[in-house]
Amino acid sequence: MSERDSGRTADIWGEHGVAYSAATAFFLGFSMCLGLWLLSCDSEFAFHLGLYVFVLAFFHTSEFTVVALYDPPNCSVNSFMVNHSSAYHIATAASFTEFIVEYYFFPSLKTCSVWVLGLVIVVAGECVRKAAFYYARHNFTHLIQDAKRPNHKLVTTGIYSYFRHPGYFGWFWWSIGTQVLCMNPICTLAFAYASWAFFHGRIPFEEQKLIEFFGDEYIRYRKQTPILIPFIPTL
Repeated sequence: MSERDSGRTADIWGEHGVAYSAATAFFLGFSMCLGLWLLSCDSEFAFHLGLYVFVLAFFHTSEFTVVALYDPPNCSVNSFMVNHSSAYHIATAASFTEFIVEYYFFPSLKTCSVWVLGLVIVVAGECVRKAAFYYARHNFTHLIQDAKRPNHKLVTTGIYSYFRHPGYFGWFWWSIGTQVLCMNPICTLAFAYASWAFFHGRIPFEEQKLIEFFGDEYIRYRKQTPILIPFIPTL
């Protein structure tokens, strides 16, 4: 293979490569179909496992979809948020492990109907996060920006008029809801703490950047608009 061909292969399978994104989309699409199939099985274990698989796959697929719709130049395989971090992979593996172990060894933990509450929290969190994308459009990014982009505007309308960082709010409650959905008591507490700790560090850092970008305009907005993630300082 020539250097030119090697370069093309690297481009195709790189961060912005079509093949890498297509392979990830195929995996997530297959996962959603698997989840739906499990939902149709005559088994409580399969039903709850399938629901969780579907919820996870749908979340990651929808993350890529909204970036592709509202910010195409910055759309890449990373927009799926599948490779968010090693900690996220460990947490996801732990949630599946807890669900399976408890179902077979402590089945009484999986017999309550609290999963319905989890589903409501998941749907609400997902809707809030996607509404944040809708109103912010290209101003919404998965990564904190070190420098203000020329087309970056402060969004204070729509869902942003009720609370700031609705994308974080949605993800915070979505992550907790997934574990309530699975009736995983240990991971529910662990996900709640991990998500809170992540945003407790991230939000103040991001807000300092926003003050650098927008100055008094953001300071006024911050004073008027809450965060609504528990125990994270509003100011």
